[in-house]
Amino acid sequence: MSASAQKSFSSKGKGSTIGLGAIPPSVSDDNLDGVAINNAICTHVLSFSMLRTFRFGKGPEGDEAIRALIAAMILRAMAGYNADPVLRANCYLVESAKPEMTLDMRNGESKDLEPLTPETAEALLQAAYEQAHDKAGIIWEGQTFEVDGNPAVIANSSADEGDN
Repeated sequence: MSASAQKSFSSKGKGSTIGLGAIPPSVSDDNLDGVAINNAICTHVLSFSMLRTFRFGKGPEGDEAIRALIAAMILRAMAGYNADPVLRANCYLVESAKPEMTLDMRNGESKDLEPLTPETAEALLQAAYEQAHDKAGIIWEGQTFEVDGNPAVIANSSADEGDN
């Protein structure tokens, strides 16, 4: 590190002055910088004990159905990520194995599960939604985007004009 970079870092305390932060690595004849690692572990956690604390005022069955819907949405997001992981732009990552899914149970026990595919997780999400709809009255219709054209553009247009 140059003396000026050290001085700047000491005075400002900003990691970007020494090449840390959201600055992409660069390559030149005299300078090769970046980050190299041997191993990266991506972990997702869904806490069922945390979900059990949620209450929605829909009674025991309704609250359970809503919690199941939330869990299914999170599992669908996890499955989608595992199907196409994007950790960081401009990185060369090689997966050493397929994703693993483990259910940590009580008393130190765990159970290995087959990882969910996006299709399986989507079916689980659909079933959870139907249950939440039936038991708790949840209505999930997605978003509607309405676009109104500019009346001035519409008034000045003609079907007789060419495709220019």
